[in-house]
Amino acid sequence: MIFGLDISIACGKRQDNDLRDPQELLQSLRNLRGQSGLLQMFDARAVAGTRHVASAFLHAKRALEEGRARLNDLGAAMMLYLAGTDQLERALKRVGLCEDTRTLVIVASPSRELDSVMDALRLTQAPEVLAGKPTADTMERLGIQRSTLSILPLEDWELLALESVALVDLKGR
Repeated sequence: MIFGLDISIACGKRQDNDLRDPQELLQSLRNLRGQSGLLQMFDARAVAGTRHVASAFLHAKRALEEGRARLNDLGAAMMLYLAGTDQLERALKRVGLCEDTRTLVIVASPSRELDSVMDALRLTQAPEVLAGKPTADTMERLGIQRSTLSILPLEDWELLALESVALVDLKGR
């Protein structure tokens, strides 16, 4: 449980010799998910912290429950919110896996231990990924321009990511 939400979040790094393409990694993840629940993976370079992930999950879940989600899959809806966009193609570019993705964020709901998922995907634990402040590269990847960042203290950058999650609801209206 994170922030009272029934989710688990883990960060992992791919080994340098891991040559699997992103689609193979995603298929492996789907196989681990089974029939129920959420098990989703994102490029960690586009994640501004644990609160960013939790907020995206909460917004996506609420949108689905209220029948206003643009997509009817919790993982796909969460991707839109995490990316701060209502366009799937843009979300995939921002937070989806790509050839050079080395660090990943895995989200599960209901909450569960993710060590076995990490092992099955041949990832090493990387909890430090979400421990620090978001970088300018992360924020830019989320569509937030450096000129905007320059007028705010680093401590407020995560709030911009949270705001971009919330704004997805307004874009859909």
